[in-house]
Amino acid sequence: MGALVYYATAIPWEFPGFGVGACFDALLALHDQWLRGEPLVMREHRFLLVARRPPAQAAA
Repeated sequence: MGALVYYATAIPWEFPGFGVGACFDALLALHDQWLRGEPLVMREHRFLLVARRPPAQAAA
């Protein structure tokens, strides 16, 4: 759980509004799930957009 809390606090743009106090009940539920041997599944979608200026046209 410490690693999960560290991860969530290290990148606040991924978990807006995260705080141990604010999310304590959810963290406790995740901890109980982990103790029962159930996996923690996280799904993320990331995109990389690359924009390039078209090459300049040769003067005719």
